[in-house]
Parts: sequence; C-alpha cells; structure tokens
Amino acid sequence: AALALCTAHLCPEGFALKEEAWSIFCSAAECAARDTPACCDPLARCDAFRCPRGYAPRPHAPELLCSGRNCTGRDLGTCCSALAPCSHHVCPIGTSLKSQASELFCASRSCAPMDTAICCDSLATCDAFACPEAFGHVANASDVFCASEFCTKDDVGTCCMRLASCSSFECSDGLTLRGHAGKLLCSGVDEDGGSACGPGDSGTCCEPRARCSALECPVGYRLWRDA
Repeated sequence: AALALCTAHLCPEGFALKEEAWSIFCSAAECAARDTPACCDPLARCDAFRCPRGYAPRPHAPELLCSGRNCTGRDLGTCCSALAPCSHHVCPIGTSLKSQASELFCASRSCAPMDTAICCDSLATCDAFACPEAFGHVANASDVFCASEFCTKDDVGTCCMRLASCSSFECSDGLTLRGHAGKLLCSGVDEDGGSACGPGDSGTCCEPRARCSALECPVGYRLWRDA
C-alpha cells in the first residue's frame, strides 16, 4: 500500500506540520502518533519573539506558543501586549507631559505613578524667572510653577506682580517722601500676596525732613528757640 503523506498527519498540541510535509511520508498507509517526529516541528515559544517598540512581552511568555517553528510578525498579538502611550498618563503637580509624550510609552498596558519619570518633565519654578523692570516675584515663588521645564516671557503673569510705588507709602515722624517717590518701587507683599509697601521700604521711599536750623530766615524773622 502507498504510504501516506505527512500532510495527512494531525500534529499534537505544541507542534505544527513541517513546511516540507507535502514531501515527507508517514511510515504506513495511515499516519499515526509514531510519525510525529518525522512530520511535525515543535512550535516556537514567545520568549523567542522580540516585541517591537510600543509592546511588551505578555506575562508567562515562555509558556505561550507561536504559530510555527519560528515566531514571526503574525505572532505579535499572541506574544506581546500593547503599552499605553504617555499621552494617557496624568502627570502630578509640578510636572507636565513631555512634548513627545505620544511617542513614549508607559511600562504596561495602563500608565501608573511609576511612569512619571518616563512621561513627564519637571516644571521650572518662578524663583528661577527674572521678572522685568517694575515687577517683583509673587509670594512663595519657589512653590509656583512655570508652564514648562523652562520659564519664558509667557510666564510673567504667573510669576511676577507689578510693584507698588512709594507714592502710597506713609513715612514715619521725622521723614518725608522722596521727591521722585512715584518712580520708586516698594518690595513688600500684603497678606493676600499682592504688592504693597511695608515698613522695610522706608529707606527706599523716605528721607529725613530738613531741620529748621538749616533755614536762613529773611529780614524781620528769626528762628524759633527749639528750631
């Protein structure tokens, strides 16, 4: 009787027909279990498959089988799971998504706090920003964040406040506002965090009043005794 071709052989689980099965014969007119070594190749395991960028090996990959004796692209779904892109990650306060977040991936199918270092950049704080003339830093500038990892001119409204002028300062006894007080700036902050003149601005805003002893009285007048 003619021998059966291996193409008629039913390979057991974990095996697949050899590519050249059409040219290999079983040992009898009907194929049997004893023909498995001749007709079948063991399936490759997923630990031999290299997942592409954006994918990670599935758990227990060494126990998963590819569809042939070599793993190929058609085994991607069997061997690998897609990673979540960083664009799905929620960055914590003080950080923001990296500009290329859509091209970066978290460590698994969903993003987690551990992925912050991969997906997020630390934001610069306002104390690193140089406020323009007539402006000063907002209160607690080291705890206020710019919009990105570097502060830019667009962060002026976040980081800076217009300083109050000395024209609103009340000098203490013996002192008077300087002549150009309206052009001088205070450095104080009020209880709401806004710009205001405070006691520490006295030296900036005020100058000693002139004493009458320095005045030369006109004819017909004389200085008071305690001048």
